[in-house]
Amino acid sequence: MKKNNPGSSDPLRRKAETRLKNAQKKAPDLSDPEEIMKLLQELQVHQIELELQNDELQQALQALEDSNIRYFELYNLAPVGYCTLSEKGVILEANLTAAGILGVTLKTLAGRSFTSFILPEDQDIFYHHRKLLFESGEPQLCELRLLKKPSGYLWARLEAGVAKDPSGLPVCRVVLSDITRFKEAEEEIHQKNEQLQEINRQKDKFFSIISHDLRSPFNSLLGFTQLLAEELQDMSQDEIQRIANALQRSAINLYNLIGNLLEWSRMQRGVVEFNPEEIPLIDLVNHSLETLTDLAKQKNLEIRVLVPGDLMVKVDVAMIESTLRNLISNALKFSSRGGQIQISALMSQPGFIKLVVTDTGIGIRPEFLANLFHLTEHPSSQGTEGEPGTGLGLLLCKEFVEKHGGTIRAESEEGVGSTFTITIPV
Repeated sequence: MKKNNPGSSDPLRRKAETRLKNAQKKAPDLSDPEEIMKLLQELQVHQIELELQNDELQQALQALEDSNIRYFELYNLAPVGYCTLSEKGVILEANLTAAGILGVTLKTLAGRSFTSFILPEDQDIFYHHRKLLFESGEPQLCELRLLKKPSGYLWARLEAGVAKDPSGLPVCRVVLSDITRFKEAEEEIHQKNEQLQEINRQKDKFFSIISHDLRSPFNSLLGFTQLLAEELQDMSQDEIQRIANALQRSAINLYNLIGNLLEWSRMQRGVVEFNPEEIPLIDLVNHSLETLTDLAKQKNLEIRVLVPGDLMVKVDVAMIESTLRNLISNALKFSSRGGQIQISALMSQPGFIKLVVTDTGIGIRPEFLANLFHLTEHPSSQGTEGEPGTGLGLLLCKEFVEKHGGTIRAESEEGVGSTFTITIPV
């Protein structure tokens, strides 16, 4: 192998030798103490300069680190999500808040299509606004639902604008806000408004029924009292007796209407006390029939009671008695002379009792049957002999039965009769 010769004509070697000679010519004379002191002073100054430069560099590094921390806090920990999307909707960059809103880790976001997080029904909203954004350059705002793991969705507001990436390509900057609570509050307000509107509609129907049903007994009272005042001296004893009976019926109907009205009002205000007590069911039935026996005799109606004497129930006595009186009173009112009303009870299933009131009356028209337990604008029907109704009886029955956790239903066939069934837990 050939070795380098110190006298070689290699150009690089010659340059190095020349530089060394020049440096030796300029080098201070180290034999001179004054020159040595100057050199030491220069070295010390240079060392101090290096230390100062090092301090400045450390301060610059610390400032850069502080800036990075502030950027992290401002960007990644912002109260809203930030995303940068390509023109095709691919996520290029996102902050931690955006990842949290979407329910995924930050490292899994880049490269994914933003539409993969949008509920399928709302993806057209995103496509429409993204198209408008890149076509017009105008900022876009929309609200849509985003899928959130492990299940469900959340409401989000997207505020987007157009920007340029370092290579000059257009990108979409998106500010992402979770507005689920706002939407839930908005929906709750909407439901409350609907409830208020329904209450107002019910109130209007209620007053319509009351005005109609109050007018009928008052007209009877006014008519018969005027007849007595003007023609009493010319009336026979039988005529006076018939008018007195009619006055009594009108007074009873008016009393029942006012009673139901007060009960209904108390139920709507939530001031009705619920005091269940254990009692034989037969006692409730018999007590409910006490005020209705005379009416049954007047119309020659047979009342059959098929209730076991040992059947015990735990109910609010006043509520269930009111329910039974209303159902039996309706059965008597809509039954023709010589008909039959049956009251029966049995254990339908463990823990439940079924109470049934059946009549052989005129029945209920199908169009009225569906809304029987609801407040409607239809005035109450008159009985087979013109008996007026209170208009609120069945509504109270439903309220009272449901207060016990039970149900009430009606079946009817015109010209055959009706059956009302109550099922309540015992």
